Amino acid sequence: MNIVNKKSYINKKEFIYSDSIIQYQVKNLERGNIIGPNAIVLHRTFSKGSAISLIENSWKSSRNTDNIGAHFVIDKDGTTYQVISLKKYANHLGKIRPRCALTGSCDSTYKSKTLREQYLSELKKDYPERYPYNQDSIGIEVVAWYDEK
Repeated sequence: MNIVNKKSYINKKEFIYSDSIIQYQVKNLERGNIIGPNAIVLHRTFSKGSAISLIENSWKSSRNTDNIGAHFVIDKDGTTYQVISLKKYANHLGKIRPRCALTGSCDSTYKSKTLREQYLSELKKDYPERYPYNQDSIGIEVVAWYDEK
């Protein structure tokens, strides 16, 4: 195995400069300042297209970026693009759900809350007592197409 020592660094704008990461900033995806980050969230696209088509046709040209974005996009061939500064957060996650909803352990008081009340209650918790959310996590989108065959 050959290991190549490449010089990499993070600049003042919080973009990684490396031979293996291409900077392709999409400013309209950047939100406020990130907290932490506390987590890295890995996503997989449901797309047969390339990372560039996702960035240019979906993200860069979209007028409504409320629910899209990620800090990095990894193409099928492994090419990695950084599209958002590490200082900013992206809307790569939906509203966080309580952990008890997935384990079936929510008590009746919690179950009686509206979804909005549950969401606001989760935001008050410290990580890792809750799932990560946009403001405290780095999003990585992997371009892939799931095939059951």
